[in-house]
Amino acid sequence: MSIPSTKDPVLADHLAWLGYVQPEGLVVSAPAWVDSQVVIDRAALPDLQRRLAEHVSSLALTASDTAAGVADLPRFLTEFLGWPADLLVGWDVARPLPSELSVALPEFGETLAPTYAVTQPQPKADASPWLLLVQSHSATVDLDKPASSHARGWAASAAKMLRVLRQNGSPAPVFETDDDRSALVLRLPVHPESLAAARPTAAPVTPPVGDHVLRLLKVLQAHDVMGNSEIRAAFVLKDRRRLRETCLAPALRDHLIEYTLPDRPNSRLQKYRLTSQGRALLAQLA
Repeated sequence: MSIPSTKDPVLADHLAWLGYVQPEGLVVSAPAWVDSQVVIDRAALPDLQRRLAEHVSSLALTASDTAAGVADLPRFLTEFLGWPADLLVGWDVARPLPSELSVALPEFGETLAPTYAVTQPQPKADASPWLLLVQSHSATVDLDKPASSHARGWAASAAKMLRVLRQNGSPAPVFETDDDRSALVLRLPVHPESLAAARPTAAPVTPPVGDHVLRLLKVLQAHDVMGNSEIRAAFVLKDRRRLRETCLAPALRDHLIEYTLPDRPNSRLQKYRLTSQGRALLAQLA
């Protein structure tokens, strides 16, 4: 496994475990972990190894072959990972999983259903009570083996999604997250041809643009390409969230600006520039 070179030991630790996991479709950033002050305590590793060993046993793969694995997943989740037992649903017969968490896919002959579910610790009245769905597999399942096309023809990786979007000329997806990286929203802008087909034949109408977005467009027009910190400096603004919610997100949504790195929306090297639509709007308002 090759780990990118870095002089920051904390960053190197995160790059190392991400290299083992090899996430696909998982939006995660080692620098984001460092910014959130998440540090791997190496002094605690021996105790963690000992506690982990208490939950690992020899599982039968075949009549003659075994492998190390976790036989009691609920116990592992609650005792080792520290998940509150009262929030874990599905392991106690007195608290079965509700049918609403299962989704039938008749066209594929499959039903998506979790083995366990985790409820929100402080659910809101107008939000889903579920925080996480967990699916347990037997030890014989190779989690590193990609699903074959005939087994799950509907499966698609994030890389494939981005490739298909580029091939058909769709705008780049917009990834939005909060400052704590605890929530993620993925927005897929409508294809320009679909917008053109749906647009009635009439005189062009200038879409409503807020003062913050208009100021952002003018700043980018003057500087061509700018990063998040450069834009905040131009706005004399320290709050990243406010900049995202009042300027960047609306401008991206309306296709007035675009990423310079559309395949890596959360890259620390990400910058923004005007689109042809953004330039046309400025010309129309001039």
